[in-house]
Amino acid sequence: MNNYINLFKSDFFSGVLAVTKKTWLKVLYAYLMYYFSMLILGGLFALVAISSSIDLSFFTKNLGNPNPSQQETLLFIQQFSDMIATPEFLVPMIILFVILLVMGSWNYYFAFITTNSEVKSKNKKFGQLLRQSFSVEIFKLIGISLLLNIIIWLLFVIAIMSAGISPLLAFILFIVACVACMRFALVIPAFVVGNYNFSSSFAFSFYHITWKRALKYFGISILAMLVLMGVSLIIGLLSGLFALIPFLGIIIQTLVNIAFGAIMMAVMTSIMVGLFYRYSEVPKTEESTEIE
Repeated sequence: MNNYINLFKSDFFSGVLAVTKKTWLKVLYAYLMYYFSMLILGGLFALVAISSSIDLSFFTKNLGNPNPSQQETLLFIQQFSDMIATPEFLVPMIILFVILLVMGSWNYYFAFITTNSEVKSKNKKFGQLLRQSFSVEIFKLIGISLLLNIIIWLLFVIAIMSAGISPLLAFILFIVACVACMRFALVIPAFVVGNYNFSSSFAFSFYHITWKRALKYFGISILAMLVLMGVSLIIGLLSGLFALIPFLGIIIQTLVNIAFGAIMMAVMTSIMVGLFYRYSEVPKTEESTEIE
């Protein structure tokens, strides 16, 4: 193995940076595949849904009136709502949502196995990782991700609902919910990288991310968010400047945004995989880490 695991245990951020530098390009290639597939499929399904359920003459007639009355506006909204509530519109949109959910999970799964492969010094090429990424494990990742999201949303819903009792109580519960979310930080890496089952993934995360560590990581995440907001603002300004260039500007702006998204994905997966190995007793044996 490389020295990554020692770095994760002794100098975590240096380890994350070292892994990210090695993996971001492969993650970018997969992100490009995901991004353009999403655009193409999204456009096709939207076209099918609109053409089969929405009467374009209805829009032509209403758009011809530049100053509609309030009653006409309400009628337009009602008629439009009736159109998009039809099975002809909803079924393609539901299918599209499921496809995008699977594609998004595949993209993250690819990033995880790419990062783990680098940590374990497998030196796999992009094609090998791509073939490995088309796995039933994607659907397991969807399952545990949905479960995590439900738990996290419930925590925040409880915090928000407590505002009816006391705003101070709501604020305290909101902070508690944020810190509690940090305790779930190792669930997905334990599940994907460590090959733990559902219950063991949660047990692993809760055992290693104590309340004290969760509070520390919550503070770090706030600082990271502030840095990310600053970087995003700079990227946004640069993208806006590129957009002023006719024709070519839009292409440059899109590529900049794609590159930034891929780098952030590489950083996030490196952090999560790094945290897993930071608290793992070993690295774990080959028998318990099937996804290299």
